[in-house]
Amino acid sequence: MFVGQPLLTGLFSAAGIEMAVPELPQDILFELLLALLGMAGIRSFDKLKGTTA
Repeated sequence: MFVGQPLLTGLFSAAGIEMAVPELPQDILFELLLALLGMAGIRSFDKLKGTTA
C-alpha cells in the first residue's frame, strides 16, 4: 500500500503507460495491522511473565 502503489504508478508513468493502479481499502488493512500488533504485544507480555505454554 505504501511502497507498491507509488512504485507501480511511477513505473507506469515512466514507461508512458496510462493505467490506473487500484487502491487497497486502507481501513481494513489498518484493522488487521493493529490486531496483529496487539496479539504480538500480548504474546510478549506472556513471555515476560513466564506464562507461556
